[in-house]
Amino acid sequence: MTQLQESSTKNAYLYIIKLLTKRDYSKYKLANKLKTRGFSSNHIEEAIQEVEDKGYLRENEYAMSKAKSLMLKNNHPNLIISKLSEENLFVSTQELDELFQEYRQTTRVQIETIIEKKLRTTKLTPDLDFFSPSIQKIIRHCLSKGHDLDEVKETFSNIKNLSQ
Repeated sequence: MTQLQESSTKNAYLYIIKLLTKRDYSKYKLANKLKTRGFSSNHIEEAIQEVEDKGYLRENEYAMSKAKSLMLKNNHPNLIISKLSEENLFVSTQELDELFQEYRQTTRVQIETIIEKKLRTTKLTPDLDFFSPSIQKIIRHCLSKGHDLDEVKETFSNIKNLSQ
């Protein structure tokens, strides 16, 4: 290896360390950051491998932390898996189920939380139905979080019945 190659790998390594001191990253995000800085793919791979060998890169912990964050934002488990796969991160459905159980979350609780939060600005009256613009907006928001329309409607009906 020439002096220039050692320098570039070393610079990539040092840049990764600098990034990791601020927060955790996935390999995918680190590689993208290094690519935008102009490092060659060989140097990127070597630097990431060195960081990983030394135990500085904890991708599984990062994935679980990211999954927890997405769960607390009321995202459906399928959407969480999808968002994690965008970064080449993988969490098993069993790990996700355990995470949901640990925080006493279910998709039903998530939907209720979303609806109740959005209803703070909307008065729920008996004449409001699923086709009113304000309710449609709430339903779209639930759907954007990956929740099933039937489950959203059922949860909404239960909340509406309780408020009457």
